Amino acid sequence: MDTIDIETKPRSVFAAFLPMAIALGACLLSVVALLITAGAKHKQSQAEVQLRVAQSQLAAFESRLSKIEAQSDDLTEMDDMLMQQMKSMADQVQVAVNNLGKEVISQGEILEKMQKAGPLLKVARQSKSTQGRAVESSPGTYTIQSGDTLGRLAQLYDVSLSDLLSANPEINPRRLQIGQQVVIPTQ
Repeated sequence: MDTIDIETKPRSVFAAFLPMAIALGACLLSVVALLITAGAKHKQSQAEVQLRVAQSQLAAFESRLSKIEAQSDDLTEMDDMLMQQMKSMADQVQVAVNNLGKEVISQGEILEKMQKAGPLLKVARQSKSTQGRAVESSPGTYTIQSGDTLGRLAQLYDVSLSDLLSANPEINPRRLQIGQQVVIPTQ
């Protein structure tokens, strides 16, 4: 049989250190990876702290915002209520003004009727006092008839007794004579 002769060749130095170099490179890569991981963990923990601070600030902001929204809702309700009250008051004032206007018109109509009826009332009173007798008198005067008194004339012409006496200082109220002229003061 043939024998195989295995000769041992000397290995090169580089070949002998290659596995060690690979192992050393692997260790260095592991250390770099560890450093990168540690840096990333540190950055992650800083980011988590910042996130917790931001979440806390956000919660405080949301709380304040919620309070402001509640206040805004309250103010809106108050505004609506005040607007309703103002509208109600405006309606009440309008009704009062309308009623007052109607009352003024009504009173004006009554006054106008009274002014138109005034001379008629005096004529009616005169005709009752003279009881159908013809009385010759000039405007602003009255001729005394049987049974007349100054008090009755004051009522008849709607003047005060003192004004009637002042307008006729020469007349004695207790001694009126039929046919005597009495001045009737104008108002």
